[in-house]
Amino acid sequence: MRRATIVAAVALGLCVASVPGRTSAQVRAGVPLSSIAPAGMSLLWAQAPDTRDGPARVAFASMGAQSPQLVVDVWVTVDARAARRRAAAVLDTMTHELSAITALGDRAWGDAGLVVLVRDNVTVLVRALGGGRGALATAAHIDAALRAAPAGAPRPGAPSVIFASAPQVGVPVPIRVRGDVVGVHVSVDGDGYARRTRAGWVLTRTGEGPFALRVVVVDSMLRVAVVAE
Repeated sequence: MRRATIVAAVALGLCVASVPGRTSAQVRAGVPLSSIAPAGMSLLWAQAPDTRDGPARVAFASMGAQSPQLVVDVWVTVDARAARRRAAAVLDTMTHELSAITALGDRAWGDAGLVVLVRDNVTVLVRALGGGRGALATAAHIDAALRAAPAGAPRPGAPSVIFASAPQVGVPVPIRVRGDVVGVHVSVDGDGYARRTRAGWVLTRTGEGPFALRVVVVDSMLRVAVVAE
């Protein structure tokens, strides 16, 4: 059995705009996923982005519900300045100007349906779906979790990617990711493609030429890492 082990490198996307506001001296190692679920809701799924500068994305719903009611994007950046730049980039994508929210985070903007929050080196976007109005309460809950999050450099572990067998042309091969991982996204450049199945991601080679595999993962602290071959 052939195994391919790939070591992860942290991917933290930074933007050029800046947001004025209070500067925090704290640097958080991440945000524990287990601490941010709103009261009365459960985690539906956690997703990794398909690009190195995308957020960890998690969805929550009322107990027993199958469709997301709240979606939360989290960027854990290197410091507070980078988090404010990320918030500025997020705000630039909005179709209307958001009002400032006092007494929330280092800076925050939004309303009952959508909130952008910056606390220390973390930027958070909370969206209530379907006309819901739980974003503000959820953002306040996440802000409390951020204040209690452990300090330290945001360095995720080094997950490994393992093939069950050597990839052969035309034969789907399961891709296993081991380590502290709650979300995975796989893409392929070259002679091959990846797709998500109920059992997980699989790789299929389409020719004998070279291919490059990229696996983006999110860990339980909502930190993004890129695994590349």
